Amino acid sequence: MFIPIGKDPLKKHAVNLLMQIPVCLIFSGMIDMATNLLRVSLPEEISYILSWILVVSGTVLLALAVSMSVTSNVAMVPGEYFIKIFHPLVNRTFSFVKTFFDIFLVSSAVILSLFLTGFTQIEAVREGTLFAALCTGPIVHFFIPLTAKLKPLLRK
Repeated sequence: MFIPIGKDPLKKHAVNLLMQIPVCLIFSGMIDMATNLLRVSLPEEISYILSWILVVSGTVLLALAVSMSVTSNVAMVPGEYFIKIFHPLVNRTFSFVKTFFDIFLVSSAVILSLFLTGFTQIEAVREGTLFAALCTGPIVHFFIPLTAKLKPLLRK
């Protein structure tokens, strides 16, 4: 819905919008595969410190992947593509808008969780989720200049 507001016509975005379907299928399959791999390779009970190591390393890897997809201008998952379309409209950096979008999504999850549990508890949102929402954008901001240096290699 924000595409017509921008300077590029919808026609220019049509391929990217259609490419989101296979990208989402592949991405969700990779998430399932990684989840199963971690389930098999990690013990059932892991320490809190190991949990944080996994959250931090996962957040850094996610931020690197987002930075690379933004820099290389390839097909993205819908959430990232929305941010890519929206950030020029509000004259903010991609990473700034990403942080606020992630905070919005986590806040929505908390509100839905409270509503669905009769305002008795919050399900599936803990400190690791908050960390990822607050830190992915700034880490993307750190990685974008670094991944931009790789852009000339993509043209060869």
